[in-house]
Amino acid sequence: GFGTLNGKPWQDQRKITMSTMKDLGFGKEYFEEVVWDEVAEFIKYLKTTGCSQLEGESLWE
Repeated sequence: GFGTLNGKPWQDQRKITMSTMKDLGFGKEYFEEVVWDEVAEFIKYLKTTGCSQLEGESLWE
């Protein structure tokens, strides 16, 4: 898997991953703004539900 690669395969996989992420907007100011907006909405959701602990699966249903 991705986490067990090393040497040339790791370098190739990293290059592909970084290129794809850059194409999707990672590392750009616009993308950072989108992420912060989503984080703010998520925090509002948590406050309205009164959650103190989270079960990850229930958030995505």
